[in-house]
Amino acid sequence: MCTGCCCCCARRPRKDRVSPHGLIYRDFPHFVNQDGNYLFCRYWEPVTPPRALVMIIHGGGEHSGCYMNLTSIFTDLSLFVFAHDHIGHGQSEGKRLQVPSFSIYARDCLQHIDMVRGHYPTLPLFLLSHSLGAPIAFDVVTKKPDIAGLIFIAPLVRMNPESANALKMCCAIMLYHLMPNLNLGSLDPHWLSSSPEEGLLLKFWLLLIFGHPVRLGVGRSRDRSRGLPAGLPLGLAEMAIHGSRQRAVEGTAPADCPLLFWSYVRARVSLEKEHTVQKILDDPLSCLGPYKMRLTIQVLHAVEKLEKLMPSITIPVLIAHGEADKLCDIKGSLLLYKNMASPDKTLKIFKNAFHHLHKEAPDIVAELQTLIRKWLSDRLPPMVD
Repeated sequence: MCTGCCCCCARRPRKDRVSPHGLIYRDFPHFVNQDGNYLFCRYWEPVTPPRALVMIIHGGGEHSGCYMNLTSIFTDLSLFVFAHDHIGHGQSEGKRLQVPSFSIYARDCLQHIDMVRGHYPTLPLFLLSHSLGAPIAFDVVTKKPDIAGLIFIAPLVRMNPESANALKMCCAIMLYHLMPNLNLGSLDPHWLSSSPEEGLLLKFWLLLIFGHPVRLGVGRSRDRSRGLPAGLPLGLAEMAIHGSRQRAVEGTAPADCPLLFWSYVRARVSLEKEHTVQKILDDPLSCLGPYKMRLTIQVLHAVEKLEKLMPSITIPVLIAHGEADKLCDIKGSLLLYKNMASPDKTLKIFKNAFHHLHKEAPDIVAELQTLIRKWLSDRLPPMVD
């Protein structure tokens, strides 16, 4: 094989390695894994000297850029944050949503950790994982027991029965031996978040609650530009507030809410949710499928091992899970909390929230950010002068 040392190669410069979405790797942060694949990286450095490290391990079909709204939490606390797109994800090389062995995900994470720790050998390291990132994080911890703490967001510990019941899993295992590359379909983006884009419905209610541009009390609404029906009696708006966001999402109208106005609220929720779904679909770096039979079975086997590993976890752990998660069964988080041997473990259930807690309605995202910030602040070493 030609290695570039001969005069022939000198006349033919090697072509730049390009990502699946057209980036020239030499112009962007990346590393080459043990199989020779280029993996795209992201880094967020604090202004002050870092006092700890945080690695973000993203979920299946996502990429490292999906967590931008969480990185400021860490940098504000003087933490150095790093992440990469898994093989077959985002800007990294590899066939989409395919990997020869599930253990490669953790192997690449370990390689990246060693790279970063080469620059910061004495700093404690925390792992934040989401969904499919949870079994990867477990694998990392078993090989690097000096991890300072784990943050799980909607961890994949058990499949949700709605999306993966026993019959489906039994059929999948049988078909795997016959057709390992069979396409199983794509992920339904409606299952990922209950949030209207930018929380438009919540903003609509906050306008009513705080009196701007609509004044609560006697009178009628006057602002069409904000999405309020012209001439809507403000008393009806107050009744809608009593309905709360939960009723809007679930479709249970307050008894005193007029049907016409409630229909308007429900229609607005549906419309705004479609904006969020479209935003997910329009992200060129995300991949909702199709999922192959091979990866599905690899994930099942990885999840099966978790229950045996839980008692070995003795480091601080934070678990956050949406009550309405349709992808990762919330019972998995309850089991994780119960069976881990760690004396320092926290479980937070978010009501009416779906799978992507970090992309939910602004009030849920803000609550998640506050939770992570406080949890880390209580466990971090002192600031460096």
